[in-house]
Amino acid sequence: MFLPDMRTIYFITMLINLVLATLMLVYWRTQKTYAGFSYMVLSTSLIALTFLLFTIRGRIPDYISILGANLMVGLAMLFRLEGFRRFVGVEQFQYGDLIPVAIMLLTASYFTFVQNSEMIRAIILSVVVIYFIIKMLYTLLTSTNQAEKPLISVIVVIHTIYVLVMSGRALAWLFIGPEMHLFAPTTSNVGFFIYSLMNNVALTIVYIMMNGQRLTNHLTVAQQALELLATKDSLTDLYNHRTLRELGQSELLRSRRMNHELALLMFDIDRFKHVNDTYGHAAGDKVLNLLGNQALRTCRSMDIVARMGGDEFVMLLPETSAENAVIVAGRLQRIVAQEACEWDGQQIKITLSIGLTALTPDDREFESLLRRADDALYEAKRTGRDRLIVL
Repeated sequence: MFLPDMRTIYFITMLINLVLATLMLVYWRTQKTYAGFSYMVLSTSLIALTFLLFTIRGRIPDYISILGANLMVGLAMLFRLEGFRRFVGVEQFQYGDLIPVAIMLLTASYFTFVQNSEMIRAIILSVVVIYFIIKMLYTLLTSTNQAEKPLISVIVVIHTIYVLVMSGRALAWLFIGPEMHLFAPTTSNVGFFIYSLMNNVALTIVYIMMNGQRLTNHLTVAQQALELLATKDSLTDLYNHRTLRELGQSELLRSRRMNHELALLMFDIDRFKHVNDTYGHAAGDKVLNLLGNQALRTCRSMDIVARMGGDEFVMLLPETSAENAVIVAGRLQRIVAQEACEWDGQQIKITLSIGLTALTPDDREFESLLRRADDALYEAKRTGRDRLIVL
């Protein structure tokens, strides 16, 4: 059976990892990336450098190739772990993880200069790699980001298989020994390094996908926030005037088509400017919030409550006659009178002026209901405030 030269395998692995590192670097500099991506770029670059040192073994002093490769692998695993930590939100660098790298380097130095043993160096390297992968698995499995769980699960599977493969290879070094040396063109050597290369390629692709998934999730959240801002009043979280007009027109057309009743209340706070001037605008905002909550508690889930702007509110009541709307308006006025706004140890009491109207056969547009309710509200203000006018 023909097997390629191991130096060729190392050279190809070095080139592919160098390409991966370059692609990740370009992605990092041109796309939106999240914490940890730079560590992953550095990790892949160090893996490429590791295989460069393998490739030129014999052309440079062996101890440089051996110690350099061990150091590069240890740091590559450390930076990969740090990349995953940063990605899932662990921001503090854990310097204790430098200890396994230092121990590996010292041990490799001893088994290079004092007692040359490639087997022991390989076993210790495998143990350190497994140590870092297990810490990566713990980091990923304890992540609370549910949106990225599917891709995290893929990375966990990739790493778990790699731990099993590395464990098997360490045992093979222990029991087979010298026949396992790095440049032996054996099926196990060729298969292991080809698998390691495929593992690293798959891991890089999934990691980039995970970064893209987070970006998509953030864009979705931002889009939903924008949609919410477009439909809701930012202070009270009620519908804004634009949404009210859209929903109101739809409700008017539905009511006309079904020959159902429809009523509308428009109300505002009497002498609201006095509240702002006396207690401050923050107090005024709290009063508006309280009024919005009181209006929601007054009506049914099918009703529509909106803030038109300033201290002016609208309540649209489907399936409601003018007579029943009067009852709703009275209930709202009672709730407002009973529940004063607490502010800085004081009670801010308010009253409401309310304009009420109901759908007529002549109403074709929602604007006609709004105009009539506005006229009724103006009349309530003109005739003394704290009252309900029906037009």
